[in-house]
Amino acid sequence: MSRELSDKRLPLSALGHKPQHLVGHIDAASLEQAVAMMAHAPQPAQVDVTAQRDQGKLSVQGRVSIVAPLVCSRCLCEFDQSLEVSVSRQFVSGDDPVAESAGEVRMEDETTYLKDDVFVLRRMVDEELVLAIPPAPLCREACAGICPGCGVNLNDEACVCRDEVEDGPFAALKNLRLTGQ
Repeated sequence: MSRELSDKRLPLSALGHKPQHLVGHIDAASLEQAVAMMAHAPQPAQVDVTAQRDQGKLSVQGRVSIVAPLVCSRCLCEFDQSLEVSVSRQFVSGDDPVAESAGEVRMEDETTYLKDDVFVLRRMVDEELVLAIPPAPLCREACAGICPGCGVNLNDEACVCRDEVEDGPFAALKNLRLTGQ
């Protein structure tokens, strides 16, 4: 049985320089943003990361995985997709100097600033999973979707209304009679 890590917090000021290997799971109920993008609550996310403080920064590297129940954007069927996320993040205590100024955002600096000096593992995992979920999930690349006329899943059966659909924006042109021909 894996270790529950949903409440794992690491205060940056109290961390030494010895790496902390965090292996276990985070319950789906703790992953609010990622679960909101899924069809229903998944099994817990598996976490295998190493956190180490070096030169005032907390470096977190490793892997996060979950089997995400998603809804296909074409046929609206539920399917499971395995998400494997490679994590490499930097955290530092304090306020983000870029957010407080009117200057440009420096894209090369991927440091996350922690206002309360505490790294919360589930927040990072939730963010990483949100970024890993495809914006338009597909059950398979060749998904045919649903018929706009009758709503039948074209992956499962053939549509009989294809020629009968006449409610499109150009349906009125079918009755147009041109004179002079």
